[in-house]
Amino acid sequence: MNKKKGISLKAKMLLGILPVVFLSFIIMTFASIASSSRTITSLTNSKAKQTLAGNVDKINAILDNFKIISYDLSRYVGSSYETTDIKDFEKTFSKIVADHPNVLGSGIWFESGVYQGQQYAGPYWTKNDGGEVVYTDEYSNASYNYFEQEYYKNAKSQTSMVATITNPYYDEASGHIMSTCSTPIFDANNKFIGCITVDMELSSIQDVVQNMTIGTLSFPLFIDSNGIYLYTSAATEAKVSSSILEDPNSSMVSAAKDILANKDGISKYTFRGKTALLYYDTVPNVNWKLIVSLDNGEMMSTANNLRNLLLLISAFALLVSALVVWLLVNRIAKNINDVYTFADHLANGDFTIKHLNHHGSDELGQMASSLNKMYSNNKNIITDVFNESEQITTASSKLETLADSLNGQFEAIRNDMSSVNEAMMSTSAATEEVNASIEEVNSSAHLLASEAEKTNTTANEILTKANEIEHKCRTSSNEAMRISKERANEIKEANEQSAVVGEIGTLAESIASIAEQINLLSLNATIEAARAGEHGKGFAVVAAEINKLASETAEAVGKIQSTVNNVQNAFTNLLNTSNDILTFLHETVTPDYSYFVGVAQQYGKDAATFGEQSDHIATMADNISSSMNEVSYAIQSIAESTQDTAAHSTNVTNTLDIVSNSVTDVTELSEKQSEIANTLHGAVSNFKIK
Repeated sequence: MNKKKGISLKAKMLLGILPVVFLSFIIMTFASIASSSRTITSLTNSKAKQTLAGNVDKINAILDNFKIISYDLSRYVGSSYETTDIKDFEKTFSKIVADHPNVLGSGIWFESGVYQGQQYAGPYWTKNDGGEVVYTDEYSNASYNYFEQEYYKNAKSQTSMVATITNPYYDEASGHIMSTCSTPIFDANNKFIGCITVDMELSSIQDVVQNMTIGTLSFPLFIDSNGIYLYTSAATEAKVSSSILEDPNSSMVSAAKDILANKDGISKYTFRGKTALLYYDTVPNVNWKLIVSLDNGEMMSTANNLRNLLLLISAFALLVSALVVWLLVNRIAKNINDVYTFADHLANGDFTIKHLNHHGSDELGQMASSLNKMYSNNKNIITDVFNESEQITTASSKLETLADSLNGQFEAIRNDMSSVNEAMMSTSAATEEVNASIEEVNSSAHLLASEAEKTNTTANEILTKANEIEHKCRTSSNEAMRISKERANEIKEANEQSAVVGEIGTLAESIASIAEQINLLSLNATIEAARAGEHGKGFAVVAAEINKLASETAEAVGKIQSTVNNVQNAFTNLLNTSNDILTFLHETVTPDYSYFVGVAQQYGKDAATFGEQSDHIATMADNISSSMNEVSYAIQSIAESTQDTAAHSTNVTNTLDIVSNSVTDVTELSEKQSEIANTLHGAVSNFKIK
């Protein structure tokens, strides 16, 4: 069995599937790495924003606490300043300063002439070095002129009782960064009469800022609305009370300008050759900026570690997938090769092979089952045809032998009838001399009677042989008809069972239709990916690969359909050959058998006629013997009888010629039947069944 050289189906499947699997894993791995990097960046950004927002809320809560104190004091003073002396206020203000560790001092600052007609009335309570609360009025003078101070201007600009906070400043005397919260004081007529101040130490806010972090290499910064540092770590090489806009690092200055111009966001700067990210948010109402610096390398190291892990996992998964694909392809290719080998043996007429040993419920299993059924049915048909052709050949040989024997017997009868004719001619001549030789005539009559008896015996033998030929021909005809009907039914059943090959073609068409739908889906996915823009590029590549896989699937289905068509063509050729054999049996062999039966019947009839003629000759011989005494009176009758006998002898001879020709026809028919049997035997001998 010759096989064409080329790439095997197993190699094609591996070359078609493994590169797609490899490429898919590579695409998914790098897509996962990119997605992970984006996710890490997004999570870091989200964490930074949440951390900033949480700490801004803490700072805002601390500031709100000072605002509440200032607000309460403003209401208290506004409702009682006309009836309350400074010493009466002292108790309340001293308690506020003493009870709040972050309150450095608090004061009342009246408009000119409002409190007891004084131009400058600014009582102030503060803590001394020992931590005790003391009263002072040293700021109630023109040299300090609190009317020009920021806190006073902020309060006076308000139209309602709203607390405002000044920008922080560094108090060299106390060594603290502090800020002043001021709230306007309104009288009963809602007239501005001064303000309340609460001086705040910002150490609690600095503690909040100091504890803020989002990574091992991150550090916080805190500046006011003008860029003055309220808190910084040593990593920035900046000093508290200095401005971030005066930083020697130009990239930091550029980032600071961006931070001061926006409410929140992300900026970048370069520090010691490394890129750092600045996440920032704004404390509401005061416009202070809370900043956290994060080393970009720290964030990327997490992404790099994740990338390495994904590469390792993908490599392992790729190896496992390749192994699974190889095992599956090897199994499928082996099953297909078994089916191909089996079908190739059948195509070459080899029915000595074993059944396919594949019992799966998939398409290959169904194909193997159908081929096994076709193999069994066709083998039985061919075996029967082979055996019957041998029987026909044997019967034809016997018939030819019998016809030859019968022909020889007819030749002997023809010779005998020639002798009878010669005798009759001698008898006719002797009638002219009958008077001279009565004994010679009597002897001739006895000879004629003897020959007639032999002729009668031969005719009986011919009749017996003709009956035997008729019986054998009729039996052979019935047997041929029976075989023809059985083979026709078996071919019909095999034809019905071959429909499963068509079902495989239908299944292949369904797979081709699914491949076309996958192709359309991949096209739609490509269009949607194009609409998604940058975010859809990765999906567009996957869609393209799906499209490619669908095309290759369609090509493989086409090959399957071509193979199914070849199997169907081979099976159709086998059915056509079987139908030709049956047609030959119906149209040629059966009519020949019928003709043989008719010829045998004609032989019987001719033999009966021949027997009657022989009996008649015997009767005439007896009449000649009984009439010897009256020969002189019956010379004319004897002459006439002799002429009649000669005529009958001629008729018998002619009949024998006809029968002889019929026997010759039987011989020719038996030879033709033998040739047909040899042709049939040659047709099935191409199949190997043993």
